[in-house]
Amino acid sequence: MIMARSKSQRMTETREGKKEQHGDACLNRERERVKSCYTPIELLTEERSTSREKNGKNAKRFCSKHTKSHENDEEMNLSTSD
Repeated sequence: MIMARSKSQRMTETREGKKEQHGDACLNRERERVKSCYTPIELLTEERSTSREKNGKNAKRFCSKHTKSHENDEEMNLSTSD
């Protein structure tokens, strides 16, 4: 049974195909497009800048908790397999 691919898997395949067809120029164009959409935090309003900072802190906290739980799971699996 074939599982559905995630969005990241599809995008990885798409990027690899574009790189084969157009070389690194395509990836550079995509990189520039993404950079042009970003607004530095100094140029944002006070409300939006605090919101972005808050989101960044929450994302870091979530990632660290998520990574630690996976590390603990791996340690548990290693200790029980002995």
